[in-house]
Amino acid sequence: MKKFLITPFLFLIKIYQYLISPLMPATCRYQPTCSHYAKEALEKHGLFS
Repeated sequence: MKKFLITPFLFLIKIYQYLISPLMPATCRYQPTCSHYAKEALEKHGLFS
């Protein structure tokens, strides 16, 4: 059930990482980036934790 709920959000993050982020200037000062952190958090904790 947890995987089912987070799949659409992980898909949106992947779209952002592969299609939108490369078109934007690299201004993020954080490592890992916010999108990578969000992906990790969703995979580890789920949508509602």
